[in-house]
Amino acid sequence: MYEVLEMLLVIAAVALGLFMVICPQKAVKKECAHDEAQIKKTRVKGACIAVLGIVVVIVFSFNPYM
Repeated sequence: MYEVLEMLLVIAAVALGLFMVICPQKAVKKECAHDEAQIKKTRVKGACIAVLGIVVVIVFSFNPYM
């Protein structure tokens, strides 16, 4: 049961990271929506979250003890 919950949370983190990459203007505060530096920083953070989440999903799926 806990393995399913862990996987769902990781998939939610990947979805959040992809949202931050695809729509960074909606992922930042309203007053920072026109700041290009903040948008770029959000896009980079989203990519890191998505990549790390995918790595965790791969590690979980190849773990023989789960």
